[in-house]
Amino acid sequence: LAVCQAAVREAFGLDGKIETDKRNGVTSLVWASKTLVEWLEWVGAGGDSATKRIPWAVLQSRRETVAAFVGGLWLDGYVRGADGMVAICLNAPE
Repeated sequence: LAVCQAAVREAFGLDGKIETDKRNGVTSLVWASKTLVEWLEWVGAGGDSATKRIPWAVLQSRRETVAAFVGGLWLDGYVRGADGMVAICLNAPE
């Protein structure tokens, strides 16, 4: 999560918060940013699990980029456009 946090900070200038849900132990990296929500939706990575697709930018990329994307698909998360909430959720904080 710290790597994702640093990447978003570098790319967008946004600081995310790492939080653990006390109810279920799920650790998430959360941002509150309408701009980030709009960008994720624009590249095809917004919405919920029923509407998510591999972004066109990935599909048009080199094989190494596609492989890196597919390697990261174990991440779960959500984009909530109404309030600009973006979260990446993991089963374990490692």
